[in-house]
Amino acid sequence: MEYSSREDILEAIPYPTIIIDTSTLRIEYLNTSCRDLLGLNKHRDIYIGELFPTHLEDSMVSMIKKCVERGEPCKERVYLQNLSDKRLIPVELAIGSGGLENSSVLVIRDLSAPSNDSVEYVKSLYKVLSEVNKLVTTNSNQTTLIKNIASLLFHSGLFSYVAIYSLTEKDPIAQEGLRNQNLDTLCFPIKLSENRYGYYMVVSKPEGMIFSPLEIDLLSEIANDLYYGLKSRITESYLEDLSHTDELTGLPNRVAFMSSIAEYMEIARAKKKSLVLIILDIDNFSDINQAFGNTYGDELLVKVSLMIKSIIRKSDIVARIGSDEFGVIMVSGDPILSTTRFMQRLKDAFRKPISLNEHQVLVTLSAGVSVFPLDAEDDNTLWANASASINKAKSVGGNSSIFYSKSIAIASRDSIKIRADLREAIDKDEFVMYYQPKIDLPTGKVVGAEALIRWIKDGTVVPPMKFIPLIEEGELIHEVGEIVIRKVCNQVKDWNERGINIPVALNVSPAQIRSTTFSQALSFQREDCISELIEVEITESAVMDDFHRAVDFIEKLSSLSIKTYID
Repeated sequence: MEYSSREDILEAIPYPTIIIDTSTLRIEYLNTSCRDLLGLNKHRDIYIGELFPTHLEDSMVSMIKKCVERGEPCKERVYLQNLSDKRLIPVELAIGSGGLENSSVLVIRDLSAPSNDSVEYVKSLYKVLSEVNKLVTTNSNQTTLIKNIASLLFHSGLFSYVAIYSLTEKDPIAQEGLRNQNLDTLCFPIKLSENRYGYYMVVSKPEGMIFSPLEIDLLSEIANDLYYGLKSRITESYLEDLSHTDELTGLPNRVAFMSSIAEYMEIARAKKKSLVLIILDIDNFSDINQAFGNTYGDELLVKVSLMIKSIIRKSDIVARIGSDEFGVIMVSGDPILSTTRFMQRLKDAFRKPISLNEHQVLVTLSAGVSVFPLDAEDDNTLWANASASINKAKSVGGNSSIFYSKSIAIASRDSIKIRADLREAIDKDEFVMYYQPKIDLPTGKVVGAEALIRWIKDGTVVPPMKFIPLIEEGELIHEVGEIVIRKVCNQVKDWNERGINIPVALNVSPAQIRSTTFSQALSFQREDCISELIEVEITESAVMDDFHRAVDFIEKLSSLSIKTYID
């Protein structure tokens, strides 16, 4: 190439001109007027992208590549950056081959506006920036902040169009003015995080006007302020979401669910429909947890949550509201039909066992259902009714659905009172032991006795069926079990001292078999207890529920010289 002749031609061109290598996009030559405009050294070897502001570099280089690939002259309005003082320069950039092989010519027309740096103009710019700072510190909502900033910029009179977009949405979050492609327009990216952009701001000048460097600086600063404002609100929103989300399953937690009940009741009321509240409980979850460990228990909860989520409608809500409980909210015109269909989908989904590594677990669920406005007019009562229904469903053996009724409410209130009275019964030592004799029919002799616990409250015997199931379903079983052991051992010792030596049988529940409390209590009572005269009866169903634990339990009692029978 004849560089001297080409240089002479370029120096004669009145406009700033650059020659670039089309394969590398590096500058081969630029004339004096271009060096003056861009603050470049004649001998400096640079990449064309360095001439653009950092946030526009990728898009501008892409634009140049497309022009070069098309092989046709093209003209674009862009912003270049003076590399000495870093000011932005609005230009019209014409791109063509210029008859050169493997090179392209970029001719620049400076569009810098006459100086607008009057005192009033500068004051108006700083006023806009000051108002933006106020919005960033006072607006609590992300969308409100974005809309207010767009409105402020538009009504400042400096710009004819302002729009702010999310990269994930087609329509703008906020838009002021009418879009006109013939107007001088700039796009300012807005960060979502330190290394990622999430929004962008499009701004146009009024007809016949172009952006001044001060306005570009202003909008760049506003984009930066908006990033920090959105960042803080995203963090706050994340923390709020975190406080309303169950960490294990990712579902809404109990706090979020309780808020949703009231919200969805208003939706149902407005649509003149019903709201169905369903509480689901995994049957025998504690047994699964104890048999396989907490890790498998957590895995099961996650899988159950996904299965429930897969069968609800898009409009429904599902949440984890307890250790092994889930809540579902449905708005429906036919609550009975909707609930029936949901429960059928639920049974179908859990028909097959769930795999937990090498284990296969068949899961069933109990459901308690309450309907607004049929059963309750407010969220608290609706919740209480559903809770009473789930307790009833569990009490009948699980794997069943119970709709709320008044009889359930009465029974629930009774059980709450009885639970409170049971705690008082322990403190006041109101439990007594009755001994049912075992008779040898041929001889008529008493050969043993079965210990039966009874509750005497205010001089009246409380029917066993009213309190024993309540004891067995909670932690009271262990405290009451220790009371039974102490009283029976004392009685056996007293009989022995009077020459009466007959074995006494104790009944144990599955919960006592799963725990070490019962056998430990017997160990502690060894000095006051004649082990050879104590027998333990276990039901066949308790053994089958957890065979390995039952065997361990029997072996432990055997080491204490206590006989065990399966009833």
